[in-house]
Amino acid sequence: MAEIRQAITHADVPRLRRAAHTLRGSADSFSAVPVVEAAPRLELIGRDGNLVHAEEACQALEKEMSRLIPALAPYAVNGAS
Repeated sequence: MAEIRQAITHADVPRLRRAAHTLRGSADSFSAVPVVEAAPRLELIGRDGNLVHAEEACQALEKEMSRLIPALAPYAVNGAS
């Protein structure tokens, strides 16, 4: 998400497309359908180079990520093995 935010802030559309694509792929490996469905909008914005709706799309993705992260927390490795 930080990469996506930075890409939007700096109007770096190739970076936005790549970051959204990467996040979508990662979410797909967890079957996180809402995130997988929200990320392509940012990918398309990055591909088309028109950031008009980027903030709105980012907020929608952040909302879905805020639901996913706590769900994955019990599976996180804390390095204290």
